[in-house]
Amino acid sequence: MKNRFILCQADRHFLGDLPLSMWINLLARAISSHLEDWAVVVEPMVSATLYRPDQEPSSLVHFHRMDALVAEVAARLPASRNVRATQFLTLRPADDATLVEFVGGDPQFFHGVSPLLPYSDRFAASPATMISWLRPKEGRIMPAILLPPEPSGHAGAISFYHIADGWSAPDPPERDACRMRVNTEAIPIAHAESNWMNVDRRVRMSFERWARTVTKRRVGVSISGGGAAVMRLVPLFRALEMAGVPIDLLSGASGSTAFSACYATGGLPRVLALAERGLSILITATLTSVITSSVVQRYIDNFLEGCGVCNTEIRVVPMAMTLPPNAAPRPSVVVDGTFGQAARASGGIPMIGPYAVDGTRHFDGSVIAGLPPPNVLRQFGADIVFAMNVLAVPASRFPGENSAMLSKPLGFFYHQSLLGRIADTISAASILVHTIAEGHGRTADVFIDAPPRNWAIFEPPMLFNSRKYATIGLGAGIDPDTVAAECLSRWQALA
Repeated sequence: MKNRFILCQADRHFLGDLPLSMWINLLARAISSHLEDWAVVVEPMVSATLYRPDQEPSSLVHFHRMDALVAEVAARLPASRNVRATQFLTLRPADDATLVEFVGGDPQFFHGVSPLLPYSDRFAASPATMISWLRPKEGRIMPAILLPPEPSGHAGAISFYHIADGWSAPDPPERDACRMRVNTEAIPIAHAESNWMNVDRRVRMSFERWARTVTKRRVGVSISGGGAAVMRLVPLFRALEMAGVPIDLLSGASGSTAFSACYATGGLPRVLALAERGLSILITATLTSVITSSVVQRYIDNFLEGCGVCNTEIRVVPMAMTLPPNAAPRPSVVVDGTFGQAARASGGIPMIGPYAVDGTRHFDGSVIAGLPPPNVLRQFGADIVFAMNVLAVPASRFPGENSAMLSKPLGFFYHQSLLGRIADTISAASILVHTIAEGHGRTADVFIDAPPRNWAIFEPPMLFNSRKYATIGLGAGIDPDTVAAECLSRWQALA
């Protein structure tokens, strides 16, 4: 039986003047009901309530030492099926000396500290007093950031986190933070509801997201660039939802940044709403983006009501290629600003107007990575990563080669003119980007790779086909339900 000890704390003034214990009891219920293989002990120093899957909470004997309490919990759990781990949620008392005595005199005891913090503290450094409670090797800070009430606006100035050599992100901001948009007035109502599934869905999903954070069960999805072709992922995301696979982090580049932003702010309905606008986006971008890419920023910000990158429960990690003055190009991710700014930085192919911030240019992230490396998403807090590559290679040497009607006339130009060499160059570039994305994707826990497709190299700019792509999916050989079942199984198997 694996035991994990989490220290929870918060200032009451921004919790709607509600006691922290009410929030923590909801967290305990989310862990035991949502994850189904965890037992949870809340307030072991005070009332020691035990939560188990599919069972009513029960009181434990109050002990003055943690080791005695652990022994009692172990004695009770053999009768519970499928319980393989115990989570101890401890509320930090005013007198730290009492807590030190309870854990056995060693302050470096906890696997994690999970404070509830206001949105204004989302990038605040963890105080040394908080860090001092963590176990030296495995302890980590896992804040729950309480988002503003409305899912729009609240963006800071655009800022970037630069990825180090070897795709390393040693100390990214908000690494293990969980974001929750909770109406404090709904907390007492949820707390009084005995059946977890009857709790208001918005409250329930927020606390389940916190539950996955403190139990190291967060799911990240990394998506390749691909322009309009990214909409081919809609059937797969729908299958993930139907199977019950949660998503906590999304990482994208180029077109997948806009896809991720829409999904994080409004789910598949908002993704499909963007797909419906494909033709207008294409016309707008074609007419003005060669001069300035600000049109992309304005379009996305208008569509998403200026929502900030930090103001969504699903964290989006947009990847860009950064060109600083007098230095080598390097990958980076957008960590603050609006989603319009993020899409502009991550999706600006070199042919459109450049996006410069403080003298540094930023453009299409798929050029440098193809698909954001799963390792980066893990370093931003994902415990399991599913990668999806929509960048298919051409199914033939030139478009129409495998068509009975077009192969001969187009083949003549391919073999006898400069167009053939242009087609080879385009195919080579397509294969290069696909191979880069494929290499990163194979480091994910589950990797979905697009099969070769006819006309694949022309799909990214064909925004007028976005709605069609959202219907037909990735193509032959990719069954969304099978993929979703595998993802669910891998997530449930996390220790």
